[in-house]
Amino acid sequence: MTIRPRHRALAASGVAVLALTACTDGGDDAQPGEAVDQFTHLHGVEAPAWAEGTVYLATHQGLLALEDDEWTRVSEKPHDFMGFSANPDTPETLYSSGHPAPDSDLPNPLGFMTSTDGGATWQETSLLGEVDFHAMDVGAGGDSAYGYNSSGKAGLYASFDQGTTWEVTDTFTDTGGAYSLAAHPTDPDTVWAGTPEGLHMSTDQGTTWTQTYTGAPVTAVALDPAGERLWAYAAGEAGLITSTDQGATWEETGWALDDDEDAVGYLAVDPTDADVLWAGTRKADVYRSGDAGTTWETKASAGTVNN
Repeated sequence: MTIRPRHRALAASGVAVLALTACTDGGDDAQPGEAVDQFTHLHGVEAPAWAEGTVYLATHQGLLALEDDEWTRVSEKPHDFMGFSANPDTPETLYSSGHPAPDSDLPNPLGFMTSTDGGATWQETSLLGEVDFHAMDVGAGGDSAYGYNSSGKAGLYASFDQGTTWEVTDTFTDTGGAYSLAAHPTDPDTVWAGTPEGLHMSTDQGTTWTQTYTGAPVTAVALDPAGERLWAYAAGEAGLITSTDQGATWEETGWALDDDEDAVGYLAVDPTDADVLWAGTRKADVYRSGDAGTTWETKASAGTVNN
């Protein structure tokens, strides 16, 4: 199914789906390598350069992989992966936050976790039992990491030693938090934040911010691997927008969701072809575009895989 471009405004009541609400624990009996035809809740989409065409999807019941229209389970434990991100340079290295699987003895929440085997197993790196990053991104070769914590001590967290230690500010806590974060792939000081008030950019490690888009809440943001082109989803008539000048000017792609009460929460850009984009929504739809976001193919609908 190909989705043709259209404009669709979010109804006022539909903005409620963007709230930074917590998820509860979940799990099932699936094993790594098993085929998947359905999943519950989508919490992240990543297409790292080292994955050779594989797209990773963080869900309420573990980490999934999508390759050549084949969906498989990746993680040994069906943790509820939140704030999911990939190391842009180091093969097999992924990061996440969230909640432990039902049969796990780890504290809840999971804090900042690292996998060095492509998401099969995970190690507790820091903030275990303290934070649940619903928005998180890792950039600059894995050295910089930014997360917005929605439980416990709320605020923007920043790390410059691969997630070992963190600095915390109350940025965005009085304006509804951050829906999405995009760390620059080469500059550790630069990060973008999608918020209820639009899109913001910081070039000093999140200390000060400049608003670069004001037209609507921005629910997702992503950069191409070179850090030259910016993509964002504006929850309103604009829909998917793109910029090639650090957000000074924007161009609409003409694509917005048909569902007034849904929004794109996750964007990923193919590292080998910047015209290939992936989008995941709050209602667990997954889309792929091969023409820079003009038309889209549905890969999953409400968590049901389309083959």
